Amino acid sequence: MIWMSTVVTGLYESVQDVNTTLEDLNKKGYSTDKVSLITRKDMVERNFDVKNALSDGVQTGLVAGSVVGGIVGLLVGLGAITLPGIGAIFVAGPLATALGLTGAAGLTASGAVTGALAGGILGALKEIGIDEVEAKVIENKIRKGQTFLMVSPVNGDDNEVKNVLKSHKATDIMSMQLNLTM
Repeated sequence: MIWMSTVVTGLYESVQDVNTTLEDLNKKGYSTDKVSLITRKDMVERNFDVKNALSDGVQTGLVAGSVVGGIVGLLVGLGAITLPGIGAIFVAGPLATALGLTGAAGLTASGAVTGALAGGILGALKEIGIDEVEAKVIENKIRKGQTFLMVSPVNGDDNEVKNVLKSHKATDIMSMQLNLTM
């Protein structure tokens, strides 16, 4: 099923800023089914103990710890996908679902992953409705180590999400309508 969805997007230079954004959104009632991201695996690993958190999951105390609603919590259960010219990336949230990157395919980087990301991040972003010029900007910034964050506003309140992103140093913040599949 395909539907149009309003989302707010932003780019971050620091995964620490992404983490505090996710924690703030979580406090405002945004669950992981409203938040998507694309980031390079090495950028996350430099700042968080991802290996232990992802392998131990909730058993490590993620639910009770400071990462509730944070980047590691969003990435629990995901595998990294390797793309030529970029390296290993994480794609999480509804964006991963829209691109067919869930279940075994999302964990093994086979099947649907290969098809959805055959054109790289650019092709994947264009597939969901981001225009080519903006998709190129996003892909280039991810390549340079930035993180792309996409949030579906609760009750259509774009301004609340934009304000949270701005308060945590996001750049290139915009609202857009995307074609998402489920």
